[in-house]
Amino acid sequence: MSNKTYPVLLCFLWTLFGVSKIAFTYNIYLSSYIDILTIVNFLFVFMGAGIITFRLLSKPVSFNAQIFVFFVLLLLSLLNNSIFALIFNFLVWYSIAEIVPIKSFRFVYIINIGLLIGVFYISVKLNGDTYYFDLRYGDVKSFGFENANSFPQLLIIFYLIFSTKIRHLFMLFLVYLLVFIDDIYTKSFYVILVIYPCLLLLFKYYRCRYLYLLPVMLFLGSILFVYMYASNIPIAIKVDQIFSYRISFSNIILSSIPNLYYLFFGLSGGGDEQLPMDLSYMAIIFTFGLIPSLIIILMYTRTLKSLIIKYDYGILALCTTFLLYAFVENILISFILNPTFYYVFYYLNSKR
Repeated sequence: MSNKTYPVLLCFLWTLFGVSKIAFTYNIYLSSYIDILTIVNFLFVFMGAGIITFRLLSKPVSFNAQIFVFFVLLLLSLLNNSIFALIFNFLVWYSIAEIVPIKSFRFVYIINIGLLIGVFYISVKLNGDTYYFDLRYGDVKSFGFENANSFPQLLIIFYLIFSTKIRHLFMLFLVYLLVFIDDIYTKSFYVILVIYPCLLLLFKYYRCRYLYLLPVMLFLGSILFVYMYASNIPIAIKVDQIFSYRISFSNIILSSIPNLYYLFFGLSGGGDEQLPMDLSYMAIIFTFGLIPSLIIILMYTRTLKSLIIKYDYGILALCTTFLLYAFVENILISFILNPTFYYVFYYLNSKR
């Protein structure tokens, strides 16, 4: 086995154990296998440590902006234990971006996300459909999850990473419609299916020079809408209804943060766990605090700027669509279901 194969294999195994964690944690039919989940969790951490070690041994580490970010987060983790998990997963993604080529990463990720989708889909075919009660639609198929919005998230992630070619996306789009149109009622699912190819076409022929400000706008916009909702401003209340009360839930959770200390440095657990935290940009504040959240947003801002300069419109469309999707689903800090972390660390490397 060549030295180039080892990092790809490590990446494959880490991603495999990552999707296995999701399966044994959230699949209704598999969540009872606690012992297997314990083993999978250990292997996930072990393979992550192996990837980091391989990166450290394969090439010298120079002090740069990314290393500085890790040191800042390490200091902040003394105030909030949940930041340790953020640091570890960032180190893994940083290492993968350094040692695994883009094509190899995409191939590995597509296989594992496809496998995860298959596990959930097959589990309900073998054991019976699972349902989530929605006030608007009644009982809605949840495909093995407790929440009906979770399975569409997997389909969207697969859709985004599958290809940056319109004809490939069109074929997958048709497959999704034929298979799932009668069972999936999540509106954001269908919106993203349309937005992604549209952005690919737009960025191919038009260079959006100020698009790098999008992460900042989404982050500040989330905070602004929550503040406006708390002030009973009509437009915020209307937007809240459009986005299925995500803003009002975020407002309730934000109100549960005891003081400014926890606002800046995070509240481990993210506030009231009984309420859905679907706005990613609010979820990172609840979990990690305002300072780490700003670091994450600035990382995405720099990445988009680099993609605009290099005119890599395919990855630019992927990351942009993902950031838009993160406004309605809590996927930004999902360490396995956020493949854009790879591109963030890949393009933040100034040598590329």
